[in-house]
Amino acid sequence: MKYLINAIGIFTKIKVKFTDWGEGEGPKMMCCFPLIGLIVGSVSAGVGYLLSLTGIIGEIKAFLMLFSLYSVSGFLHLDGFMDCADALLSARDMEGKRRILKDSGVGAFSVISLALLLICNYSSLTYITEHFTESLPLLILAPFASRALSALYLFKLRELETNGLLHYFRQGFKTSHVLWCVFCLFAAAVFACLINFKTLLALIAGGVFSLLFALRAQRDLGGINGDVTGAAVIIFEAACYLCSGILGGVL
Repeated sequence: MKYLINAIGIFTKIKVKFTDWGEGEGPKMMCCFPLIGLIVGSVSAGVGYLLSLTGIIGEIKAFLMLFSLYSVSGFLHLDGFMDCADALLSARDMEGKRRILKDSGVGAFSVISLALLLICNYSSLTYITEHFTESLPLLILAPFASRALSALYLFKLRELETNGLLHYFRQGFKTSHVLWCVFCLFAAAVFACLINFKTLLALIAGGVFSLLFALRAQRDLGGINGDVTGAAVIIFEAACYLCSGILGGVL
């Protein structure tokens, strides 16, 4: 419970009372990252359910759900997504991309990428609000699975620097921490199978796009950092919702 409370304080805007961070406790807090996804997904699903009881038009419902999805985490991972967009889409060499990644300024690529992301998510959530009962499990499972996979990247991919917060969350991790992340992904897949095949396909699509992004970041930057793991969460969820909308229109 101590690690979960700390994780809630770090990765959400929910006000909690922090306890002391001890040496080697970072991986244990990171194992709570998927549970943060359950909180985020439950809030978004709850907002969607309440909106489904009203006569508000679908486009407004989609906007409010989109806002709730990101506001719970304080737009934390969107910041990493924008930083990665500026760095990875630039035509610089590895060192140049690293410098851009550390730059707090906002470049053209991040603005363009953010606009496309929001349009993608808004369009997808418009479909989801129209088929809310069918899509409800995905709203909860996508943030859960995205964070489980992102935590797995943190443990297994090469880190970019050894003096950041990511290093603290990674330092001293054990095989049991990795297995917990794998178990969370497996559990999400099993629940998706029990619900419907489209939900499973949407989660797989999210995982594929997230993995391709993480491997690209590791190759182009020489490793990953907190921005990359955060951006991987954003990309996973966007791919999930988009795939759900596409499959809903095709199948």
